[in-house]
Amino acid sequence: MKIICFRGKGRTGKSIVIKRILNEFFKIEIISSRNDFSLIFNYNNFKIGICSYGDTESLLRRYLKPLKDKGCDIIIYACHGRGKTITFITNEFWGHNIEYIDCLKFNEQDRQNEENNRRIALFREKFERMINSV
Repeated sequence: MKIICFRGKGRTGKSIVIKRILNEFFKIEIISSRNDFSLIFNYNNFKIGICSYGDTESLLRRYLKPLKDKGCDIIIYACHGRGKTITFITNEFWGHNIEYIDCLKFNEQDRQNEENNRRIALFREKFERMINSV
């Protein structure tokens, strides 16, 4: 199992970036009044799991752990960068390859958009490397 984690404080755009990746890269549209979601789908013979519920350990346990239990080849998720969430991740995915993309918050919208575009480019690079290394 390979993992890409968008890591950062609350309200840094982690879920927004994951939704953009789903829409722009995987061509999957999420229609929901909620910011967070969890889903599994197939992509090029890989079972992909995505979880944006990363604010608390209990949410990660409820929505992220099943992606591992259901045998996803690649998991993409968001979580806070310290505290109980990162401790849960470290314990639950010990020994697995975790690629982190750190997320920062910017007050200026143009700068935030640039940062989100940078995150998406990093994701594409890491994801392509993962699927090509099998």
